[in-house]
Amino acid sequence: MPRFVVNGIVLVVAGTYLVVFFAEGAPVSELARPIGAASSAAAIFVLLFDRYIWRWPGVSHLVKRPNLRGTWRGSLASHWVDPSTGKRIAPDPEIYLVIRQTYWSASVRLITRESKSTSMIASVEPDGNGAYGLFAIYRSTPRASVRHRSPIHHGALMLDVSGSPPALLEGFYWTDRTTLGEINLQVRFRRLVNDYASGQTLDSLQKRSWGRN
Repeated sequence: MPRFVVNGIVLVVAGTYLVVFFAEGAPVSELARPIGAASSAAAIFVLLFDRYIWRWPGVSHLVKRPNLRGTWRGSLASHWVDPSTGKRIAPDPEIYLVIRQTYWSASVRLITRESKSTSMIASVEPDGNGAYGLFAIYRSTPRASVRHRSPIHHGALMLDVSGSPPALLEGFYWTDRTTLGEINLQVRFRRLVNDYASGQTLDSLQKRSWGRN
């Protein structure tokens, strides 16, 4: 936990404690009475920090952790070779990676025309060289109509985060079907979607939003 977060918790607890104590005009013998209120204030502060405060301008600069929340659009290129042709399949030019993120947690959903892959474990972590990466283990559920050639499976992905604020996610994935590929995501939307059709409407929604501003 960043030092300034710890300091913030201490200040919230101490401040709440003193305010409640003096407001009640309690005698010194009841010095412990405000502890419950101070503990509640600390818990609320931690919750608000995890959900919102860490993303505020200024605070985000202090915490360092990149804010990846949103829907990212990009491409996926599989290294799988079709045995009937001896060639790789064509890259998928339009995929969506939906990232839900708080300071201490993250989840991702990769949406393509044929499948949805949902993370079982996901995290945004420093790579040891001053940059960050997005790491996830996921379960992929293809549409029923394609499961004869693409069964339900599990996989993992590792994406490097580039830019400040983040403007590019790129890296690779691999699966328990012994396949692997590359992912490149360069377009980001604030709106979170749950299906492919909703992802395709993001451009028009964003343009309408710009038109109203």
